[in-house]
Amino acid sequence: MNSDDILKDWLDTFLSIFPTDKNNFLKKNKDSFTNPIRGIASVSLKNILDEILNDFDEKKIQKELDAVLRIVAIQEMSPSLSLSFILPLKKIIKKHDKKSVLKDMETKIEKTLFMAFDVFVLIREQIYKLRAEHVRNRTLNILERKNVLCEVPEFGSEIIPKEVFQSDAFQAELPK
Repeated sequence: MNSDDILKDWLDTFLSIFPTDKNNFLKKNKDSFTNPIRGIASVSLKNILDEILNDFDEKKIQKELDAVLRIVAIQEMSPSLSLSFILPLKKIIKKHDKKSVLKDMETKIEKTLFMAFDVFVLIREQIYKLRAEHVRNRTLNILERKNVLCEVPEFGSEIIPKEVFQSDAFQAELPK
C-alpha cells in the first residue's frame, strides 16, 4: 500500500471542502510558509493516516484532528461540510489498495469521524465563548466610557448602573 498516494488524494479531498477561490490557491501553492493551511493539513492528515493504518492511538489522532479542525472551524461552512473529508478516506484506500482488509480500517475511519465531531464541537464552542466575551467586554467598555455603568471590585465582576453605585443606599450595603 502506497500511503503517499493515499495521503495526496486525501489532502486533495480535504482542500476541496473550501470555496473554489480558496480551493485553487490551496491546491496549487504547496509552500507551507505561504500556504499554512495546506502545510498544517498535510502534516496532520499524514499523522492521522499513519495511525489509521497502524496503531490507532486515539490521543495522537485527537491532537492531529484538533490542529486540522481549527482551520475549518473558523470558516463559514456547516459542520457536515467541515467534516466531509473524513469518510472519503475509505474509497481512497480502496482505490489504492484493492487487496487490503478494509473492515478494520473502515471501523477506524468511522471512529475517527466521531472523534472529529467531538473535537469540532469543542473548538466551535471555544470560538463562540471568545466571541461572546469579546462582545461583552466591548459593550461594557463603551458603557463605562459613556459613564453609564461601572464595575464594583468589592463585588467581583458585578456591573451596576453608575448612579446606583454612587447613591448612599448602595454604599451602606458594601461587605465589611
